[in-house]
Amino acid sequence: MLRTTGDALDTAAEELVPLAMAETHYPEARCRGELGRTTFQLRLMADTVEHGSHLEAGIDSAAPEWGTPRPDLRRLMVPLGPVVVFGASNFPFAFSFSTAGGDTASALAAGCPVVVKGHPGHPRLALRTAELLTRALSEAGLPDGTFSLVTGVEAGRRAVTHPRTRAVAVTHAMTHGGPYPATTASGHTSVGTASIRRFLRPVTSQSVPQSLLPRELRDDNPLGVPQQVSGRPSSPVSERVPDGTV
Repeated sequence: MLRTTGDALDTAAEELVPLAMAETHYPEARCRGELGRTTFQLRLMADTVEHGSHLEAGIDSAAPEWGTPRPDLRRLMVPLGPVVVFGASNFPFAFSFSTAGGDTASALAAGCPVVVKGHPGHPRLALRTAELLTRALSEAGLPDGTFSLVTGVEAGRRAVTHPRTRAVAVTHAMTHGGPYPATTASGHTSVGTASIRRFLRPVTSQSVPQSLLPRELRDDNPLGVPQQVSGRPSSPVSERVPDGTV
């Protein structure tokens, strides 16, 4: 899905770059370079998801021999939920703060639906990028509403204060004042593969039957994701993620 999106943006470069130049007055080389960084970020996040280490799958099997018997405990990182991303004026394509930039890429990679509040400095580019991204996600089989674009101050305010919003990503020069994890949080990074952590939360299971566990936490590990088993790394590769799903 992320690679399909990157391909769609690369294919539309001759349409998107002139739009970016017209609205931002940046030179062509800057716009092309930033578009290249954007599609690189999308593919980089696809590689991260395919590897599976971001899930931090951990298994501590039951230990009845402990003084106080330990139950079977398993931990997995799961998506936070809907994410709102605010666009920035100075990065029409890449970095973290654009329609298909790093925040959008890492939130989608985490499994979160994304609402982008487009920046008024490049509205036509934001709209066209959103159209391409929405089409690519639909063609990849994702449900309607996985990604959407809103514009205007009131729409942004309503997105931030919506009861289902679980994270808000803003530029480093802004603070949104809300109770959500964001790029302004000092404990997180907004670039690179670790940026996905901002949009994940840990869930722990206790003494859950194998048949009811997520595949990433089962003893047979059918997806072959990296696991920490009783504190030791274990990452069998028995089944790869099918092509085209990330």
